[in-house]
Amino acid sequence: MNKKRVFITIIAICLVASTVNSASLQVQQVSDCLWALIDSSSAVIIGRTLSPMAKADGVEVLGKDGMLPSSISFSDADIVDIVQSIAPEAGGVAGFLSKLLSNPRKARDNSYSLVTYRALSARGYLEGSYVLDGQLKFSYSRQSASVSQFISDAFAARISGTIGSVTADVRISGNEIGREIRLKGLFVIRMDDLKSIEIAYPEGFSIDNTKYESGVIKLGIDESAIGGI
Repeated sequence: MNKKRVFITIIAICLVASTVNSASLQVQQVSDCLWALIDSSSAVIIGRTLSPMAKADGVEVLGKDGMLPSSISFSDADIVDIVQSIAPEAGGVAGFLSKLLSNPRKARDNSYSLVTYRALSARGYLEGSYVLDGQLKFSYSRQSASVSQFISDAFAARISGTIGSVTADVRISGNEIGREIRLKGLFVIRMDDLKSIEIAYPEGFSIDNTKYESGVIKLGIDESAIGGI
């Protein structure tokens, strides 16, 4: 599976299982499940920068229009449908640039959604590979902000420290796993002055009967992704 990510380059991911049973997933499968959840959430959140906002079957988002969500609920939501919800309109990148020059207010797409869609499309997800059911609940350490403003602040290094946290209780199934698993945990999102993002799970997380110890997914923002469209 292609490892291109949304705006980011993966630096490290730490996974240590404290209990193992015959039904446990392989470490790579656990990593891929985490990334399927991150990629799906990224697409949903980026979709809130579009006008009208993107909608995907089986996905419900709570929060004011264009703002960071308070929760994302999945109901038999296929990751391919979620990615396709932010696909550029007819004409692709060239069409977007043409609309932007002629009438910016009518350009539904933007650079964030275009680069996100391009990155997620390159991941090679197939229909039925990952299907999500469950909920993500978000809590933020600063006053609610629009998604666009949040991304701009991140690129400009105006954000530092703890951004917020995500409580996940999601069932993931699909052809890549071969069965349904339940992923639960608290994930804390931080950003440092070097534009590095950390998604930490200080209390660990669980997949079915397997508990994974505390660790961190560490990422670096790739600004060239925006400039490359």
